[in-house]
Amino acid sequence: MRRRDVLKLAGTSGLGMGAAVAFAGCGTPEREFHLQSPVEIPEDTVTGLDTWYATICQDSGDGCGVIVRVKSGRARKIEGNPDYPLNRGKSSARAQAALQTLYNPDRIPNPMVPRRNRGSGRYRFMRWDDVLPEFQDKLGAARESSGIVMITEPVNGHLGMILERFTQSIGARWLTFEPLEQAAVRQASARVFGTTRVPQFDIANTDYVLSIGSNFLESSDSLVHYGQAYGNFRQGEGRSRGTFAHFDTHLTMTAANADEWHPVTPGTEGTLALSIAHAVLDGRPVPAALQPLTGGEGTLEAYAAENVADVTGVPAEVIQRVAHDFAAAPTAVAIGGGSAAGHTNGLFNMSAIFALNLLMNNVGRTGGVLLNAPSPLPDIPAEAPVTSFEEWQTFLGEIESGQVPQVLLIHGANPVFGLPGVLNAGSTLDAIPYIVSFSNVLDETTALADLILPDHHYLESWGTSVPPLGAEYSTLGVQQPVVRPYHQEFEGAAGTRAFADVLLSLAQSLGESLAEALPWTTMRDAIRASVDELQARGDGSVTSDDPEVFWLSVLQRGGWWVPAESVTADAPDLTGLTAAEADFSSDAGEFPYHLIVTPSVLLGDGSGSLAASPWLQSTADPMTTGVWTTWVALSPQTMAALGIQENDIVRITSVAGSLLAPAYPYPGIGEGVVSVPLGQGHQELGRYAENRGENALRILAPVVQEETGALAWSATRVRIAPTGRRTRLPRIEGITAPVQMPDEKTFQITNETQ
Repeated sequence: MRRRDVLKLAGTSGLGMGAAVAFAGCGTPEREFHLQSPVEIPEDTVTGLDTWYATICQDSGDGCGVIVRVKSGRARKIEGNPDYPLNRGKSSARAQAALQTLYNPDRIPNPMVPRRNRGSGRYRFMRWDDVLPEFQDKLGAARESSGIVMITEPVNGHLGMILERFTQSIGARWLTFEPLEQAAVRQASARVFGTTRVPQFDIANTDYVLSIGSNFLESSDSLVHYGQAYGNFRQGEGRSRGTFAHFDTHLTMTAANADEWHPVTPGTEGTLALSIAHAVLDGRPVPAALQPLTGGEGTLEAYAAENVADVTGVPAEVIQRVAHDFAAAPTAVAIGGGSAAGHTNGLFNMSAIFALNLLMNNVGRTGGVLLNAPSPLPDIPAEAPVTSFEEWQTFLGEIESGQVPQVLLIHGANPVFGLPGVLNAGSTLDAIPYIVSFSNVLDETTALADLILPDHHYLESWGTSVPPLGAEYSTLGVQQPVVRPYHQEFEGAAGTRAFADVLLSLAQSLGESLAEALPWTTMRDAIRASVDELQARGDGSVTSDDPEVFWLSVLQRGGWWVPAESVTADAPDLTGLTAAEADFSSDAGEFPYHLIVTPSVLLGDGSGSLAASPWLQSTADPMTTGVWTTWVALSPQTMAALGIQENDIVRITSVAGSLLAPAYPYPGIGEGVVSVPLGQGHQELGRYAENRGENALRILAPVVQEETGALAWSATRVRIAPTGRRTRLPRIEGITAPVQMPDEKTFQITNETQ
């Protein structure tokens, strides 16, 4: 009997245990589901019926659970997994667009080597069996001299475990790349809440949200989770509508959803938070835990609203009113992040903002700050290690000084695109004799490779994820292949291979301690071994005495989770942290404007491959409706002062470089601030991404946060000059400014409006 028949038999016998997902709450008839193994498909090409598979989305950035409709052997539609604790049936535009990255015509279909010189842009397809022996020989030789470097994206779950063991056993240096570093957020969380794993802010169940810089609806640990939580916060059943106050440098989508938004001077977010704390205390002594934030004076009197109004740009009466409403709410939570964390004083800013929750005594309470549960398995990491910008500078500096590694392995990271241009990452990495990329798209860093071993798409491969938000459930999400690899390998010839499987195969070939540390032959085997450990616990979302039934049930539901036990916060430790003013890259006289780079809710920071999706490229930015390119958002007053009109091409110049983009008049931006969205500016990445817009990351000044070693990506000042050229920004909104009709009423929308 074939495996397909066994699984179908399991389904028809009433067990309901299979790799295809079948949810009791979906309301979908049982006949719609065929229980089968996706690695043996396309059996559904015979039946012609829809088959749904549960897996994990890797394009959303948070590992949301999804279910994928497969018909005739092809993935047709992606929806949120209604069972998965993180997103409970919701999904993002990025998840929906995974179908286009899966079937992207510019995916790399086979192993490739340059036809001529490295970086020539011309490649020759190769067989796996022809390139792996040389690769293994070079890896073995470099191992003897500790000359191997591995560069990846920050990753947790089983891949994180495999990478950690592989690099340690082979003696490789492992670097991870995060363009807009969140080190200040993590370290502030450790100081205030006792955990570097940033907690879950219980927006869904609170009465008042105070956000300083945190664009949690656009760029947070989970856009889908917080978007869903925000919906409950506003109009959840059995509760009154919550109140939301937001402070930020410009009007973002998150700010547009607030009851009130107030612009704040960049770099003064921590000062604003302490001013709110002063008003909340209302004459009471400063708690001992917060004493370090007083600058040794024991009081926050220096941060009285009238004393900081001019510094922060927020009127004193606004600070006092918001503080009063925040303190008077039955439950309230303070959130920070975004550009506030990207200043040289980002750690102080974030610590001061997070400390507002200590004043409300809301840590570990419903409607407050909820600490995340640990990973369900101790050897499967929940946190992804991140290499600081300072470490990246050191690494590149070593290469320039002659300390050149022999072999560089790259997966899921694009430092040539994402590092500031003044570091010359491309030319520096080009000095490494042998570069191997595992990317399935030709990005800027992969273009330097001597050998490209294309990875499967995540819908074609195995993996796991520990969600970034796990206060309610300790979760291990399981990513299973839902379709055959589009570029199928045949007997060691053409096609793609899973990155993890290549590493495990190398471990077995190189042997010794490496084979001992990684005893599995495939990622599926590694995941199955961990699932067997979960079965032995006897609790959680799936239980069974039969290992095969348990395994199929975990695949069917998209993972395994158990209600989280209460996590106790460590005592706050703010010693050694004092109020600090933000430093900037250059003098305000020569460079008078603050540059704020903003990750796109659709394309992220641009360092990944999302820009290769035409769906995401053509989906309108929620605030400007711009598509397919980059623009510069300026206040109308700034444009008038500079003699700039809408669609004029302007030059934005910093000490690190310059870029050209059309001007967009944006009333929702503070004076002296210029905002540029990220995601565009690729020189590689295929027909849908190449030569569209500008990459603002490359003009960031290499300013470092002293306490964290992270890039202070909000510390760059720029000047703006018209070029005398014009273009037309592609956007959906009309080109005629709105006007008030003389005989029509104007309605003010407030929290009390019915």
